Amino acid sequence: MITFQSLQQLNVHLVSELKTQHQFDSKMVVSSGHYDLTQYPCVVAFEAGSLMGVLIYKIGMDILEIISLDSYKENQGIGSQLVQHVENIAHSLNIHTLQVITTNENIKALYFYQKNGYRMSDIRPNAVDVARRIKPSIPLIGDNGIAIKDEIVLAKHL
Repeated sequence: MITFQSLQQLNVHLVSELKTQHQFDSKMVVSSGHYDLTQYPCVVAFEAGSLMGVLIYKIGMDILEIISLDSYKENQGIGSQLVQHVENIAHSLNIHTLQVITTNENIKALYFYQKNGYRMSDIRPNAVDVARRIKPSIPLIGDNGIAIKDEIVLAKHL
């Protein structure tokens, strides 16, 4: 059985597990900002004590932005359940818009979010080139061979 836990930020134990077992990089740079992912609220999924997924988010004025979503057992509904949990959090805070930024080559993310009711609301050409100046470790080419250049903003209105 999968259980979910909301945290104000990732604790030291979870950060250690994410870094050693899941190649977690706590630094993220996108057009909406530079983030230390350990400093934001999150929803974590566990099964029999094992970490199954984590969703990290930021609360803005009238928007909740999903900063990072990782499911460590794909196609089991864990990512969708994490998103549902954060949508419930947004609803409880009277926030009616959720947003996520992904990149042009991330076909899995584009599929996943659209399947979960998110729609493209903006395309930011060459935004990744700008982010790469701040974080040079961002790859030039994705695992699928597509150049990583643009950001795509997806939004869902509750």
